[in-house]
Amino acid sequence: MTITTTEKRQLVTSGFDVENMTNDEQRTALGTIVNAPFTPTPIPAPTAAPTWHGNSRPDPDELVNVFMTGGAEAFKRAIVDEVNGLETDLADTLRALEITQDDLAIEQAKPKGRERVVIKSADSAGGAITSTTLAERSAAELFALDDDDGLTVYATDDAKPADSYDFNTVSKNGVLAHVAICQATQQNIWLAGPKGTGKTTFAQAYAKATGRPFHRISHMKQMECQDLIGSRVFDDTGAMVWADGQLTLAMRDVNAVILLDEPSLNPSACEMYQTILDEGYLTVPATGERVTLSSDHLVIAADNTTGDGDTTGGYHGTAPLNEAFVDRFAYVVKMEYMTTDAEAALLEKFCGENYAGQIAHYAWAIRKACAEGQVMEPISYRRLEALAISIGCGMGAEMALTTAIFNHVRNETDEEFYRLKAAAVLTLGAK
Repeated sequence: MTITTTEKRQLVTSGFDVENMTNDEQRTALGTIVNAPFTPTPIPAPTAAPTWHGNSRPDPDELVNVFMTGGAEAFKRAIVDEVNGLETDLADTLRALEITQDDLAIEQAKPKGRERVVIKSADSAGGAITSTTLAERSAAELFALDDDDGLTVYATDDAKPADSYDFNTVSKNGVLAHVAICQATQQNIWLAGPKGTGKTTFAQAYAKATGRPFHRISHMKQMECQDLIGSRVFDDTGAMVWADGQLTLAMRDVNAVILLDEPSLNPSACEMYQTILDEGYLTVPATGERVTLSSDHLVIAADNTTGDGDTTGGYHGTAPLNEAFVDRFAYVVKMEYMTTDAEAALLEKFCGENYAGQIAHYAWAIRKACAEGQVMEPISYRRLEALAISIGCGMGAEMALTTAIFNHVRNETDEEFYRLKAAAVLTLGAK
């Protein structure tokens, strides 16, 4: 049996000359090391160091300048002629060579003290070269956290104070720390949880608080490949032109937070994400163009499941996802509901402090009953906000509860419990 590429690599790192060995010899050699403690052997340095115009290794700043002054072809020639095949050390740079001049984005995202600079190429309309500064910021300051645990994140100059979202819950349950790690190390994260735990809202709030563009891709069953990647369409003059799809547009946006919303609703659409999630690029089939994610993107999946489908019956239409797809997310973090005080603080602007506190306490009672198995359906923050708005606008309590809460409950037994609990803990009146 022929040995695999991974096994060959193991032989090479152990000092074997696999190119001059038969398959049987390779198999025998593999048997001598497979049970031995693994001690990586450094790959020998090349006999002739690559040159860059007579100097030592290419400098990333200079690579950017070559492209900016000479275009894509000059950039390719310089790399191919001077690097002399040192692909191991310059894999990220060489991967960019297939991108065309119109769409090439050279992202120089190495840390510079406490600051990064991302350089972006001109857009297709011929706009000027722009730069976006990412500065390291205290998470406690940026997200208005009660406790400062020393966590830092990178944010742009467009960062907005977290005045419409309480980050304390996601800080205490580890969600914020995991997202910060993924942002810094270019990994992907999966947020799982029942409806109303704020998965989508968190992603939006994180993007706003860190000054990043936000792209939400909803995985409807009728969504097709061209909706994500793009297609040829007629412009105003009747000419056939290429139009980017949702995913391609999001990938072109520097520093973007990309939310893959409810992927379990359309498993077939997830197939095209494989190379994007682990290699960071997408090849457009119709044009052959290679679109690369910017260096400081963040991909978040938000789903009611952890990718293994739903057995409760509460999320009809969800399906198990390919394990290889889910495995491309470094972390699967389960979202929790906000605390009663946090929800009350958000609801207060709609209906006042007294009513907001009552509504938040009502939600806590319903969720507690759900956790104890008394009811099947929890209550989401969206329902609470709708109720608070109705009360704040002067609607009577019975009408507001019926339309914002009770009519959304699909199980008759649960609805009865909702009504009884409302009568017990709420004293809402028309405002």
